Amino acid sequence: LHTEFGISYFLARLTNPSKALELILTSEFVDAREAERLGLVNKVVSPERVESEAMELATKIARGPWFAIRLIKKDVYEGVRADLKMILEREALGQAICLRTEDAKEGHKSVDREKRAPV
Repeated sequence: LHTEFGISYFLARLTNPSKALELILTSEFVDAREAERLGLVNKVVSPERVESEAMELATKIARGPWFAIRLIKKDVYEGVRADLKMILEREALGQAICLRTEDAKEGHKSVDREKRAPV
């Protein structure tokens, strides 16, 4: 059988082409710890901790500056296809835009001047 669902595309980018070929051509089983080591999953947790760990991560991200998060996500996903020069330009533009937001003002005020967590 041939690969499907974009596995050759995604696996080569998540690991590297030679590791992707090894995994695909040998059909080796990858357990949870190996998947984590290879970068195929972010974190391995027990089944009973999945929901609490996911909520903890989601809450942590949700507390961040939403506008900057939106731009960063876009840059990371586009970075897979772009060259370094393009990404550096996008990051510089993103910094210039984000520095003008209320989130940035609150971040600087809270951390630099008031020594507290941003709201």
